[in-house]
Amino acid sequence: MKSLNPERVNFLQHCWATGRLSDAARLLAQPARKKAYAVKKRLQKKFGRVGKAAAVTHGSKQDALVFSSDVRSVFAASIIPKGSTVAADPWTLAQASEQLSGTFRLAGGVPRTGNPEQCVDKEDQHSYHRLYWAVRYARAGAAGEMAAIFF
Repeated sequence: MKSLNPERVNFLQHCWATGRLSDAARLLAQPARKKAYAVKKRLQKKFGRVGKAAAVTHGSKQDALVFSSDVRSVFAASIIPKGSTVAADPWTLAQASEQLSGTFRLAGGVPRTGNPEQCVDKEDQHSYHRLYWAVRYARAGAAGEMAAIFF
Protein backbone atom coordinates (compact mmCIF):
# COMPACT_ATOMS: atom_id res chain seq x y z
CA MET A 1 0.00 0.00 0.00
CA LYS A 2 1.51 3.26 -1.03
CA SER A 3 -0.37 5.21 1.66
CA LEU A 4 1.52 3.41 4.45
CA ASN A 5 4.50 5.58 5.27
CA PRO A 6 6.74 4.78 8.27
CA GLU A 7 4.70 7.00 10.57
CA ARG A 8 1.48 5.14 9.72
CA VAL A 9 3.19 1.76 10.09
CA ASN A 10 4.34 2.85 13.55
CA PHE A 11 0.77 3.93 14.38
CA LEU A 12 -0.58 0.54 13.22
CA GLN A 13 1.98 -1.28 15.40
CA HIS A 14 0.97 0.88 18.36
CA CYS A 15 -2.73 0.17 17.70
CA TRP A 16 -2.04 -3.57 17.53
CA ALA A 17 -0.01 -3.48 20.78
CA THR A 18 -2.61 -1.47 22.70
CA GLY A 19 -5.69 -3.21 21.29
CA ARG A 20 -7.06 -0.19 19.42
CA LEU A 21 -8.09 -2.26 16.43
CA SER A 22 -10.88 0.09 15.36
CA ASP A 23 -8.33 2.89 14.85
CA ALA A 24 -6.15 0.55 12.81
CA ALA A 25 -9.12 -0.49 10.66
CA ARG A 26 -10.04 3.15 10.11
CA LEU A 27 -6.51 3.92 8.95
CA LEU A 28 -6.38 0.91 6.62
CA ALA A 29 -9.78 1.77 5.09
CA GLN A 30 -8.85 5.42 4.49
CA PRO A 31 -7.77 5.01 0.81
CA ALA A 32 -11.03 3.21 -0.03
CA ARG A 33 -13.04 5.89 1.80
CA LYS A 34 -11.24 8.62 -0.14
CA LYS A 35 -12.04 6.93 -3.46
CA ALA A 36 -15.69 6.43 -2.51
CA TYR A 37 -15.93 10.10 -1.51
CA ALA A 38 -14.43 11.18 -4.85
CA VAL A 39 -16.93 9.01 -6.75
CA LYS A 40 -19.78 10.46 -4.71
CA LYS A 41 -18.66 14.03 -5.47
CA ARG A 42 -18.38 13.26 -9.21
CA LEU A 43 -21.90 11.78 -9.24
CA GLN A 44 -23.28 14.79 -7.36
CA LYS A 45 -21.61 17.12 -9.82
CA LYS A 46 -22.99 15.21 -12.80
CA PHE A 47 -26.54 14.42 -11.59
CA GLY A 48 -27.07 16.87 -8.73
CA ARG A 49 -27.58 16.11 -5.09
CA VAL A 50 -30.21 13.56 -4.16
CA GLY A 51 -32.90 14.91 -1.85
CA LYS A 52 -31.86 18.50 -2.34
CA ALA A 53 -34.28 20.78 -0.50
CA ALA A 54 -35.99 23.60 -2.33
CA ALA A 55 -34.64 27.04 -1.62
CA VAL A 56 -36.59 28.92 1.01
CA THR A 57 -37.61 32.38 -0.07
CA HIS A 58 -38.45 35.19 2.25
CA GLY A 59 -40.59 37.92 0.84
CA SER A 60 -42.88 39.04 3.61
CA LYS A 61 -42.73 42.57 4.96
CA GLN A 62 -41.89 41.21 8.40
CA ASP A 63 -38.59 39.85 7.08
CA ALA A 64 -37.48 43.19 5.66
CA LEU A 65 -34.82 45.06 7.60
CA VAL A 66 -35.85 48.28 9.25
CA PHE A 67 -33.30 51.05 9.13
CA SER A 68 -33.20 54.11 11.34
CA SER A 69 -31.74 57.50 10.49
CA ASP A 70 -30.27 58.09 13.96
CA VAL A 71 -26.75 56.86 14.70
CA ARG A 72 -26.18 55.55 18.19
CA SER A 73 -22.82 55.70 19.91
CA VAL A 74 -21.14 52.41 20.72
CA PHE A 75 -19.38 53.93 23.74
CA ALA A 76 -20.79 54.92 27.11
CA ALA A 77 -21.18 58.64 27.74
CA SER A 78 -18.87 58.57 30.77
CA ILE A 79 -17.55 55.75 32.86
CA ILE A 80 -16.52 57.41 36.10
CA PRO A 81 -16.24 61.16 36.48
CA LYS A 82 -12.75 62.28 37.52
CA GLY A 83 -12.36 62.85 41.23
CA SER A 84 -15.25 60.59 42.25
CA THR A 85 -14.97 57.44 44.31
CA VAL A 86 -16.58 54.13 43.51
CA ALA A 87 -17.54 51.64 46.19
CA ALA A 88 -16.33 48.11 45.45
CA ASP A 89 -17.92 44.99 46.81
CA PRO A 90 -16.25 43.43 49.88
CA TRP A 91 -15.23 40.27 48.00
CA THR A 92 -13.22 42.28 45.45
CA LEU A 93 -11.50 44.24 48.22
CA ALA A 94 -10.69 41.00 50.09
CA GLN A 95 -9.21 39.45 46.95
CA ALA A 96 -7.11 42.56 46.32
CA SER A 97 -5.77 42.59 49.88
CA GLU A 98 -4.92 38.87 49.58
CA GLN A 99 -2.90 39.56 46.45
CA LEU A 100 -1.18 42.50 48.08
CA SER A 101 -0.20 40.23 50.98
CA GLY A 102 1.33 37.69 48.56
CA THR A 103 -1.46 35.12 48.08
CA PHE A 104 -2.34 34.70 44.40
CA ARG A 105 -5.22 32.77 42.85
CA LEU A 106 -3.89 31.60 39.50
CA ALA A 107 -5.06 28.73 37.28
CA GLY A 108 -7.94 26.85 38.85
CA GLY A 109 -8.44 29.44 41.59
CA VAL A 110 -6.16 27.63 44.04
CA PRO A 111 -4.48 30.10 46.42
CA ARG A 112 -0.69 30.10 46.09
CA THR A 113 1.83 31.97 48.19
CA GLY A 114 5.36 32.95 47.26
CA ASN A 115 6.81 34.40 44.09
CA PRO A 116 4.35 33.72 41.24
CA GLU A 117 7.09 34.30 38.64
CA GLN A 118 8.69 31.00 39.71
CA CYS A 119 5.63 28.82 39.00
CA VAL A 120 6.44 25.44 37.49
CA ASP A 121 2.99 24.88 36.01
CA LYS A 122 2.60 26.48 32.56
CA GLU A 123 -1.06 27.35 33.20
CA ASP A 124 -0.07 29.19 36.39
CA GLN A 125 2.61 31.09 34.47
CA HIS A 126 0.06 32.05 31.83
CA SER A 127 -2.44 33.12 34.50
CA TYR A 128 0.20 35.21 36.24
CA HIS A 129 1.13 36.98 33.00
CA ARG A 130 -2.54 37.77 32.31
CA LEU A 131 -2.91 39.08 35.87
CA TYR A 132 0.26 41.15 35.47
CA TRP A 133 -1.01 42.88 32.35
CA ALA A 134 -4.50 43.37 33.78
CA VAL A 135 -2.92 45.21 36.73
CA ARG A 136 -0.81 47.34 34.40
CA TYR A 137 -3.84 48.34 32.32
CA ALA A 138 -5.88 49.03 35.46
CA ARG A 139 -3.13 51.32 36.76
CA ALA A 140 -2.96 53.13 33.42
CA GLY A 141 -6.74 53.47 33.38
CA ALA A 142 -6.75 54.82 36.94
CA ALA A 143 -4.12 57.35 35.91
CA GLY A 144 -6.49 58.59 33.17
CA GLU A 145 -5.15 56.80 30.09
CA MET A 146 -8.30 56.39 27.98
CA ALA A 147 -6.70 53.86 25.61
CA ALA A 148 -6.11 51.50 28.56
CA ILE A 149 -9.74 51.77 29.65
CA PHE A 150 -11.13 50.85 26.22
CA PHE A 151 -8.50 48.19 25.45
